[in-house]
Amino acid sequence: MFLEFDFPGFVSRQVWQLTAVLVGVGVLVWLGGRRRPHLAYALWLVVLMKAITPPLWVSNLSLFSVPAASEMGWAVVVPQEEPPRNASDETRVLENSQIAFSLAAKKQKLVLPQKTNWLLAATTVWLIGAASLASVSAMLVFLRWRRMRNTEVSAAPELLEAVSRISKQLGLRRAVRLLVTNEGYGPALFGVWRPTIVLPQCVLAEKNPQDWEPTLTHELIHLRRGDHWVSLLQAVVQVVWWFHPLVWWMNRQICRVRERCCDQESVCALAGPPVQYAESLLEVLDAKSKLRPVYGFPGVRPVQITKQRIQEIMTMSKTFQARTPTWCWGLALAVAIVVLPGMPLAGESLALAEEAATTAKQKPAARKPLRLKYGDNKPDGKKSIAGAGEMIRFELPTEAGAVKAIRVHGSRYGYPQAPKEDFEVTLLSADMKEVLHTELVPYSLFKRAKKGRWTHVPFKASVEVPQTFWVVLNFNAEARKGVYVSYDTSTKGQYSRVGTTDEDARETKFGGDWMVQVLLAK
Repeated sequence: MFLEFDFPGFVSRQVWQLTAVLVGVGVLVWLGGRRRPHLAYALWLVVLMKAITPPLWVSNLSLFSVPAASEMGWAVVVPQEEPPRNASDETRVLENSQIAFSLAAKKQKLVLPQKTNWLLAATTVWLIGAASLASVSAMLVFLRWRRMRNTEVSAAPELLEAVSRISKQLGLRRAVRLLVTNEGYGPALFGVWRPTIVLPQCVLAEKNPQDWEPTLTHELIHLRRGDHWVSLLQAVVQVVWWFHPLVWWMNRQICRVRERCCDQESVCALAGPPVQYAESLLEVLDAKSKLRPVYGFPGVRPVQITKQRIQEIMTMSKTFQARTPTWCWGLALAVAIVVLPGMPLAGESLALAEEAATTAKQKPAARKPLRLKYGDNKPDGKKSIAGAGEMIRFELPTEAGAVKAIRVHGSRYGYPQAPKEDFEVTLLSADMKEVLHTELVPYSLFKRAKKGRWTHVPFKASVEVPQTFWVVLNFNAEARKGVYVSYDTSTKGQYSRVGTTDEDARETKFGGDWMVQVLLAK
């Protein structure tokens, strides 16, 4: 018993599960997180994790891990045991069969997903969109960074001292770089591996360094919270899910909630009147014509300074949190346990598989026709059968049986178009004196090719034959039609003869046997 992977089912399951989690968390935030930005932010982080977590985990606590076999995306295939062979029968070959069934329906054959044109087209469109968005985003970040470095000016010593002092107050252990630019970018926290606070010189020149402490505190709290890493994760999710409109909406919500969290933590860290921090935001808003945000990184953006945000700072300062409360992370963890595992439970489906396997062992396999053959099935040459009584002897494992068809390894020659004629297949008795049956078969069964191939030659009805009999092929070959029949020298020609009667039958000159097989009826 083994598993087959269904890629289209895997993708569709991830899409609808992420959409369901997006809508569900959006409703939770609207109901209980509008005045609790830390809770809203923790819940949105769960959605980000869901976007990059493939639905391959199973959990009894998961909302999506239910005993629904139709959603597995995997199929169980149970091989059927081969019936016992008769040791004395060296010519019988039984092909293994498999009982395949889908977990979506009991005892139905499994239809494996094929790489259809629409799947290839959809994958191509997704790759083009993802590559385009990733390239554009990387280019914008690179150009902004190079522009800021080219327009960098020396920062005042008082400003550097303020950055160092506030970093120690916030408990930051790593050094933070400060970049002052003439281009008007910022305020923002730029970079991931080497975070840098970007400040615009056009605004710094009009203020004292101490007046920028609220803004510096805001950016350093972004660093303490690890928001630059979350911004990187948002960029990755945006590239992967560029086609999903709710993902774009989610990223905007995360940016807004993140700024509200930093507002609360900044007010608590400054330990001053909230009006001072609100005034610093309004000053950034007044300078919006001079300032440009740094693409893809957290920072104080004029477009995100709204009346609601200012009112929240002024009226709710007594309920502000210096850090995200533990209960918010606990609730987010509980939601993650429920929504991250996306693979349905396999217990019921595997029970069906075991039941089918047991049934397959108990019931005898559907027996295919017995095949009589000689040699190692490897052609060592070919010859044109010209109607001189080429024949090959077969012996049944029982006293009598019925021939249903034969198989001939060969290829047609002559005109490209097969002649509208028949060739003859004759069955003779062991002494070659009695014609048991003659079957007329169209030439069109054979393909015109340089190399031979197995050609199935069916009989109109099964023919009863004795334990030993001969198969004679007569193609009436000539220049415009004929068949090259392959031969095998591993059996040294002990079964094939050339002739018309028992008296003039002689061994083959090539020292081999014709590659002909006989299929017996059940």
